[in-house]
Amino acid sequence: MILAAVKRQLGSEFVLFARAGGCSGWRVAAVHVLPNLLPLACAQFLVTVPAFLLAEANLGLLGLGIAEPIPSLGGLLRELENLPGAAHPWMFAPALLLLSR
Repeated sequence: MILAAVKRQLGSEFVLFARAGGCSGWRVAAVHVLPNLLPLACAQFLVTVPAFLLAEANLGLLGLGIAEPIPSLGGLLRELENLPGAAHPWMFAPALLLLSR
């Protein structure tokens, strides 16, 4: 998606005018193309991060995620399997974080 937007920006008239005006490739990229791609990159980031968090939590819950000494959402949720509910209510924070998405 980003590559297609870069190609579309490089074929636009304002980039052609900048190149005709003597701007170098680095200046065209930094001044003309990059500012037009930042909203797309931010939107792509905001869409993919929750998907990665859910994937990591699901794999960790199944025991296929990050190894035990390093904390992860899936590992924290896996600890809730053998815990009585009212004993430690703060341990439900990872579950609430995943449910809020």
